[in-house]
Amino acid sequence: MIDSIAIAIRPAVAADAQALVDLTAALAAYHGKPGAATLTASDIRRDGFGDRPLIWFWLAEEAATGRPVGYIQLCQGYAAWLGHPTLVVSNLFVDEAARGTGTGRRLMAEAAAFATGQGIGRMELHVSDWNPARHFYEAVGFRILGDLRCRIEGDALAALAGGAPECTTPTAAVGRTP
Repeated sequence: MIDSIAIAIRPAVAADAQALVDLTAALAAYHGKPGAATLTASDIRRDGFGDRPLIWFWLAEEAATGRPVGYIQLCQGYAAWLGHPTLVVSNLFVDEAARGTGTGRRLMAEAAAFATGQGIGRMELHVSDWNPARHFYEAVGFRILGDLRCRIEGDALAALAGGAPECTTPTAAVGRTP
C-alpha cells in the first residue's frame, strides 16, 4: 500500500496520454474485460487536449516517483429538465496498491471543485451493481438512484441511423421547412 501523503493529484496534460491509456486498460481489466479498452493516446490528445476538449482528466501519482496510480475522467452532460449542465464522471480508477489511501476521494474532490468552479451544480456517474465502489460513491455523497444504463452501438446504431430522415443534425434542420 502507498502512503496517502505521498500521492500528488494534478490536472493531466497531453504528455500524460499514454499513462491515461494504460490506466484505462487497467480499469477494463478490473471490470473483467482485459484487452477491451481500445482507446489510444491519439484519442486522448484529440478529445482531451484539442481546440474543444470533450473530456478532462486528473491524474494521481506517487509524489516521489511520478508513477501514475489513478485518474478520474470527466465529461459534460446536460440536465434538460433543470436547464443546466452536469459533470459526468466517466471513469475513476485507483491502482490496487493505492486503494484505501484517500486517493479516490481526493480525485473526486478535484472533480467537485472543477464542477463548482465552472458553475455546475450536479455530478453524475454510472456504477455496476456488482462493483464495490458503489459504497465509496455513497460515502462521498452520491445517491444510488437505481436507474438502468442503456447503450446502442455498432450495427444496431447504424441500423437505427439508417431509419433517420435526411436531416440528421440540429444545425442541418435550421431554416429547413418540412
